[in-house]
Amino acid sequence: MKADEARTLALHNTVQALALEMAEQAPGSEVVATRLAEVLFIQVLRAHIASGPERNKGWLRAVFDPQMGTALSAIHNKVNTPWTVESLAEAAGMSRSEFAARFKELLGQTPLEYVTEWRMQKAMQLLEQRDTKLIDVARLVGYESDAAFSKAFKRVVGANPGEYLKRGHQNRGHV
Repeated sequence: MKADEARTLALHNTVQALALEMAEQAPGSEVVATRLAEVLFIQVLRAHIASGPERNKGWLRAVFDPQMGTALSAIHNKVNTPWTVESLAEAAGMSRSEFAARFKELLGQTPLEYVTEWRMQKAMQLLEQRDTKLIDVARLVGYESDAAFSKAFKRVVGANPGEYLKRGHQNRGHV
């Protein structure tokens, strides 16, 4: 970032205010410092997005886009919902075709590819808990059967759930 940019000045001022709060330790400084750290984080993300060579693409850009952010939030918060491009477009307040094109432009994959990958990320977390049955994991991430889930899991992760767990257990044992 160039030093004369407005974002640089805002970042500089926030860092100075944060340093002052941490140095003074006045009543309420901890709360103010926490809030300033949150503001600083958002300012850094904004600066990163604005300064990148592909400013209008990527996951961060999509998260901060009001319509795409709403759709991503829905996917992340309701992983077991039977999402379709149409239902995600509706959540984003967009037409189906406009939503699909914008999603692919920003994230480099289709909405349903993203949904599947997110489901598998959540499934890996659930499988590692080891106290959840395969059918329960499948249902928690939006699959009606463990067979359909296992097939999707192998396609995305490269191993079926049992192999994934065995491989993970072996890797943890050697660390």
